[in-house]
Amino acid sequence: MRFIEEHIGLVKSVAGKYAVYGVSFDDLVQEGLMGLFEAKKNYDPGKGAKFSTYATYHIKGNILKYLQKEKKIPVIDADISESEEIIFREKSGKYEYDSETRCNAGIPEDFPEKEKQVLYMLFYEHKTLKEIAENLGFTRERARQLKQKALRRLRINRKLTQL
Repeated sequence: MRFIEEHIGLVKSVAGKYAVYGVSFDDLVQEGLMGLFEAKKNYDPGKGAKFSTYATYHIKGNILKYLQKEKKIPVIDADISESEEIIFREKSGKYEYDSETRCNAGIPEDFPEKEKQVLYMLFYEHKTLKEIAENLGFTRERARQLKQKALRRLRINRKLTQL
């Protein structure tokens, strides 16, 4: 019980970020608690990560799996960091990227072409930033910058559509 009391604030904090998807906050906290217990079971302090950092990954992962199962997650959740699994929901039934670099995979049409290309290669072709940079003819750092810029743009678009 003490363990829960010490970490419930972390769980509620993470769950609060996903309350906008139309799911009960209590359900999100419950899913987050399952992630917390999973983190407790697998945590190895010898690896150098703080428990809260490690637990956040598992809490968020459980909440995102639940949202995906409930079909409440948007096309791309832009709050997910690069090291975490990206969860998609098909809109049109298929993903395609034609030779004119037009993307029909849930990436908004009004995005700059380079940002669309980076997102498509990253999330749909599962390429690394290094591979993306080589394919598009710029540095890995530039690919990372474009990815971050596109994710910020997605986050802003998502917030605007929720107003």
